Formats: sequence, structure tokens, C-alpha cells
Amino acid sequence: MVKYTPFRQDEQSFSSLKDNLANIISELQTDVNSGRVIEDITLSSGSVTEVDHTLGRTPQGFIVVRKDANADVWESSSPDNVSFFLTSDTSVTISIFVF
Repeated sequence: MVKYTPFRQDEQSFSSLKDNLANIISELQTDVNSGRVIEDITLSSGSVTEVDHTLGRTPQGFIVVRKDANADVWESSSPDNVSFFLTSDTSVTISIFVF
């Protein structure tokens, strides 16, 4: 069991902690909060599908949030600030969250 040690709050360490947390939250908001859901992307087995993401920057990644078949989906090549490229091992329609 881990013993609890109270945080001793002096002004300098509290200010430093606050600044570090603000930086972390700001960085998370930049990537995740500026993402968007793209629905009804149809992928054909083994074919590369170009998807426009409209983020205005190169995406950090994507999460498949819905699919209508048991399929593996992956990036075929590196994305750019307009599009990314997906391939699937099975024909499938997916929705993704891109961030």
C-alpha cells in the first residue's frame, strides 16, 4: 500500500504545479478538442481510400468509432494537412474521430 504524503504548498511549488498542469491541459485541448467525427466512409477490401479531414493541419491520429463489419483499418501512408489514406482488409463502412 502506498503511503499518502500531503503536498506542502509553498507559493513557488504551487505556482510551478499550476503552470505545468495548464501546459498539459492546453496541449491536450489542441489535439483532441480540435478533432472531428467523419461518418460513413466506405472502404473496399485492399484498396486505398483518400479521406479529407478538414482539420487544416496534419492529424495526430484517428479512432474508429463505428464499423459495420469485422475489419482491420489502417493508414496506408502518412497524412498531410488536407487528407489521410485508409485501407481495410474487408469491405466496410466506418465512422472515425480524427484529431
